[in-house]
Amino acid sequence: MRLFTPAACSLIALSCAAQADAQVVSFDNSDGVFAWTPSYVIGVPVLMPKTLDLTLSPSDNQVSLSEPFRSFSVTSDTPSTSSQTLFERVVGYDKNGRAQIAKGQLHQVGGDSSFIAKTFQSGDQIGPNDTYDRSSALWTHSFSNTNRLVGDRNTIGVRFATDETGESYHYGYIALEWKQDFEFIAIDGFPITLSLYQPVAWAYETTPDTPIMVPDDPCLADVNGDGMATPADFTAWINAYNNNLPTCDQNGDNACTPTDFTAWVNNFNSGC
Repeated sequence: MRLFTPAACSLIALSCAAQADAQVVSFDNSDGVFAWTPSYVIGVPVLMPKTLDLTLSPSDNQVSLSEPFRSFSVTSDTPSTSSQTLFERVVGYDKNGRAQIAKGQLHQVGGDSSFIAKTFQSGDQIGPNDTYDRSSALWTHSFSNTNRLVGDRNTIGVRFATDETGESYHYGYIALEWKQDFEFIAIDGFPITLSLYQPVAWAYETTPDTPIMVPDDPCLADVNGDGMATPADFTAWINAYNNNLPTCDQNGDNACTPTDFTAWVNNFNSGC
């Protein structure tokens, strides 16, 4: 039986991190409330179309209809010949293309480089200086190279129109985390590997035409996902511990154990 209680908080020396920029709205989806899920079509794994609205929380994305000019969904192209490249894309959902993805050539193996999404690192700014496209590949696998191209975690830049005129934009990001690989044989007999990435966080700048900065790596101590490390996160960690939630794991051993209590204290006192 798990015995941690909030009363233990009084025994810990706590330090609070600075609050997040008030003009940036961010959402934490590390628990996977919202997910792009795989299905199979004649033995081929494809991602089920599902819309992610950057202005909604993970739970609201599950139940609400999204505004078309601020939304993204997933599609897949499954090639039938070895000369083609398997693309998985995040697609601006609006038919006029006002929801768009920053594009570049950072992760290309074959195919058309104009459909390669640009990935951003901590401290990078996403804004008007980037080039955007409605449909961009996040990761690709050629038939001769099945290595994942964007690693375990990466962040893509996005923008969506402030209204239906498409003359002004909000800028944001989607942080993607690798979940699993699917290996299958194509109809021509060639093996293919598809990497499934899930959005673990997203955010946007509320001030029109203002760049947004990619934050540092996720703050493990911010268990309740409000963008700050505060004593309230201790209560949230206790809940995560008692319910064996992913945010309980503070030491990265892929398990929820009492040792994560000490790890949370260390992460908290290190700040975010």
